[in-house]
Amino acid sequence: MNEMRTGNPMSGVRRVTLAVCGVLFVALGALGVILPGLPTTPFLLLATWCFARSFPALERRLLRNRFFAPYMRFVDGEPLPPRIKAWAIAIVWLCVTLSCTLILMNEWAPPYVVGIIIAAACIGTVIILRRGMKRHREAVHIAASD
Repeated sequence: MNEMRTGNPMSGVRRVTLAVCGVLFVALGALGVILPGLPTTPFLLLATWCFARSFPALERRLLRNRFFAPYMRFVDGEPLPPRIKAWAIAIVWLCVTLSCTLILMNEWAPPYVVGIIIAAACIGTVIILRRGMKRHREAVHIAASD
C-alpha cells in the first residue's frame, strides 16, 4: 500500500531512491524509442510505478508528456485493440519458443527453468487477453440496461 496515501511518511531515502530509479527507467524508455530491440513501455511502466510511490507529481507529468503519451495510454486501463493483443501474444510466444529451444539445445539451464518460462508466458497471455475486458463488460451491461 502506498505509504503517502495512508498518511505514514515515507522515509526520505526510500522516496529519493524510488525517484532516481524512476528517472533511470524513463531514460531507458527514451533509449528504447530510438534503439531497436530495447523496449520502451516496460521501462515507462516501471518509472510510473516508482513515481507513484515517491513523487506523484512526476507520475502525472510523465503520463501527460507528449513524447511518451503513445506508450502510456494503456496505463489507465484503456483496452488494447485486438490486433495489438494478437501481435503481443505472438511475439511473447515466439520469444518463449526461441528462448526455450536455445536453453534446451545448449543446456544453459536446468529443464525446470523452461517450465518456469512457459508458466510465466501463460500468465502473461492471460493478462493480455483479459486486458480491458472489465470495461467491455461494463459497457455491454450499460447498453443492455438502456
